[in-house]
Amino acid sequence: MFDSLPRASEVDQDSLRKLRSSVSKIVADAISVLSEKSDISIDSTLLNKHFTSFLSNDATLSRYLRAYSGSVEKAVVAIGQTLVWRHEFKTDTITIEEVYSELEAGNNYVNEFDRFGRPIVYLKKRGKIGDPVKNVRALVLVLEQAIS
Repeated sequence: MFDSLPRASEVDQDSLRKLRSSVSKIVADAISVLSEKSDISIDSTLLNKHFTSFLSNDATLSRYLRAYSGSVEKAVVAIGQTLVWRHEFKTDTITIEEVYSELEAGNNYVNEFDRFGRPIVYLKKRGKIGDPVKNVRALVLVLEQAIS
């Protein structure tokens, strides 16, 4: 879906190529960090597949480059930290049932698409926010479904 987007002019294509070629090392480093932090064994094959899938498109990598003014080194560090956070926060296990009460409040939702076909995610404080952790998990679920 995002492959049809115009290239971001502020992202240097050489930096994007360098970052793209670093993906396997970033993933391996993140898995290593998680292995050191964890008392239980982790399935590195599954994590490798999950992390590589997350980093498989140029739109994701370009966002990191733009966020760090084209610095490949800073983008690599940030991506590694993101992968560790995604695993620790268990972003791939969030279910609608788990966060239904937060979704029902209508604070986070997708409504329509922009002119490039990207989903527009709204974040509004409409009602009472219950459990803050559930609220963040609900937001992550909405964002994950919006970009999938």
